[in-house]
Amino acid sequence: VQGWFMFWADRLTAKSGGDFVAFMDTDSIFANKVTCGSLFDDQGRLYILSWPINNQRAFQVPCQEWLGGICSWSYMAQFPFVLPTSLLPPMRNHITSRLAPNSSNVSFDEAVALWAANRTDVELKSMSQFVVMGEYMSRYHPDLVADIRCSDINKKVNPEHRLCVDYPMNGVHLGWRSCAYVGVKSCRRKFEFVRNTVNESASFPGFGDKYGHEYMSTVENIVNHGRCVMLSLTDAEAPFKLPPECDKVDVRKANVHTMVHGPMAHSVANWNRVFDFWRPELEAKRIGDSGLCRYAGGNGSTSGSS
Repeated sequence: VQGWFMFWADRLTAKSGGDFVAFMDTDSIFANKVTCGSLFDDQGRLYILSWPINNQRAFQVPCQEWLGGICSWSYMAQFPFVLPTSLLPPMRNHITSRLAPNSSNVSFDEAVALWAANRTDVELKSMSQFVVMGEYMSRYHPDLVADIRCSDINKKVNPEHRLCVDYPMNGVHLGWRSCAYVGVKSCRRKFEFVRNTVNESASFPGFGDKYGHEYMSTVENIVNHGRCVMLSLTDAEAPFKLPPECDKVDVRKANVHTMVHGPMAHSVANWNRVFDFWRPELEAKRIGDSGLCRYAGGNGSTSGSS
């Protein structure tokens, strides 16, 4: 089952003593500096970003089978995907009770194996650990998380969805265009950089092979943009000391690929607010005496691990 081992992340990171685990997909990269402000709100709640699961229905059924109830949001939307390791044991217990309701002595691994035995390969690949984990946190521990709900861009963006429009993600999921899932009409719904077949490449000209020239050029662009933005925020004189490779980078804006609403976000986002996530002087206020990020679910300050 895809992602099965991630539900044991608390055991895998036990020696490090970290209170959080951060996951990155193999086709995702860091685009900006990861700071306390980009992971936690001012109340110390962990940001979790999601969009309506309408265009990812395949992931909905496994989530509902594993957790019960209705899974209406997709959390396979933000990287790194972060969660407190303390929630993993109760999450495993909940899932076990759902998948093996009539067996009191069945382990988590055995329950997952029983579920997987009756599923096709396609159904197994549709089990998204991030959708399950995000839904579990949002549903059962809402006091520990700050949900960023992303609405359809073609509908009126109400205050509840304002943060989604303004939120620049730390990482970019290179195989997908997140703007497709919030209804940006100019955004293709197919993979942005991945081309699997000749027919698909013919239907969607301009798409590059995964890890091909176009793909890697985009990676370079995203990484360089993030580096230049971070250098510009280091101190007041930094903009005059930026290296030559930053000459063509608009350091007043986040890279378009880090914005859920894509290029449309640039016309509406409050850039001072966007960059507040990373500003050193504000970051210092979010850090406790021990030098660790404050977290609403801990006793004082806690640390993260990946």
